[in-house]
Amino acid sequence: MISRLRENDLVYHGTIVFAGIIIASLFNYLYYMLAGRVMGVEPYGELISLNAAVFAVAAPAGVAQIVVARLAAEFDATANRSALRSLTRMTVGWASVLAVLAVSVVVVLREPLAAFFHLASTQPIVVSAVTLAAFAFATIQRGIFQGSHRFGEMSLSYLIEGSVRFGIGIPLAIQHGVVGALVGFAIGEIACVGYSLWALRGSLGPGGRPFRINSRSVAEIASRVGIAQLVLTVLCAQYDVALVRHFFEANAAGLYAAAALLGRAMLSLLAFIPTLIMPKATALTTRGAAGLPLLVTALAVSVAIIAPAALIAAIAPSGLVALFAGNAFREAGPLVFTYVAAASALGLANVVAAYQIGLHRYAFVWPAAAVGVAEVITISLWHPSLSAVVWLLFFGHATFLAATFIGVGSKQNLRSFSGDF
Repeated sequence: MISRLRENDLVYHGTIVFAGIIIASLFNYLYYMLAGRVMGVEPYGELISLNAAVFAVAAPAGVAQIVVARLAAEFDATANRSALRSLTRMTVGWASVLAVLAVSVVVVLREPLAAFFHLASTQPIVVSAVTLAAFAFATIQRGIFQGSHRFGEMSLSYLIEGSVRFGIGIPLAIQHGVVGALVGFAIGEIACVGYSLWALRGSLGPGGRPFRINSRSVAEIASRVGIAQLVLTVLCAQYDVALVRHFFEANAAGLYAAAALLGRAMLSLLAFIPTLIMPKATALTTRGAAGLPLLVTALAVSVAIIAPAALIAAIAPSGLVALFAGNAFREAGPLVFTYVAAASALGLANVVAAYQIGLHRYAFVWPAAAVGVAEVITISLWHPSLSAVVWLLFFGHATFLAATFIGVGSKQNLRSFSGDF
């Protein structure tokens, strides 16, 4: 059985990544589920909004991960181990600099940030700054694992992140409330960074010829893929939770955060597919093979995952949210199905975008980015009720999904991302 799986690397790697992400997601949702039960509705809303803000602000790290993964995938496909070592060292260096800058900026702005989230203390902001730095570092380093098909190490990094977050965060939440839960989150990210550095230790020493990047391709990535991925990462980070925390009273924000938790569960279920499809599509590009069957397979698997989850959300929304967050959150039931549908559309968009990027197809970028920006602006300016916010989210995500299909059938671009090396 194992030997047959290994013969089909898409299935084999997909199984590894899926298992790692699912187990890590289980720890993550135990963290959020128990946090809601031990803290109550209003503190829970504070926790979720701060974590969502961390994910949203760290969106550039998601862009960097895609660029690094795209380079690593090309080096891996051409068996250029020397350039891959140089890329690893360069990535660690820049990620370290960005982590220090992230902490510094957030700490300097801690007072206005605390006011934005209606916090009585700046302590949660300072802890979140550490989380932001470590999360950004870990995210960028995963680009090396992803691009070089080191999916076992990538899955283990997710597992360490989730298990440490849960194992430390919940006991601290019981003792210290929101700040304790946030400290557990930060320690989980720091542990993930430590593992990444250990796993990459063989590539951090001397050796490896410097490589020359095709500057025109880098500019294209920065102006096109970078913008699209930035918008996609902000959307996946559930920026809306932070906005609801700012615009609505604390109890309503807590209920909305519980519905958003189910949306994040859907995104987590689908997360392994774009992780796989980008380097696989790049390998197809290198060989000049057809990529459309890969996309069809990825979308079919995605729909097979979405359908039963969406059905449960439609039949028993209040029971589902109570199961995930606790009985105190049953009032969030009317928001659940629409939020799950919105998250499903966004998860599918992530799959299509990863495929397009892997094949150097960028026609979708500006239309998709325009849709994403319009969604954020609309919700920021018009939010009469929680129901209105979640419906705007659904229509925005569905339109974003449609935009990612632009140019999906165009001719594959075989131009190299890197230069002569």
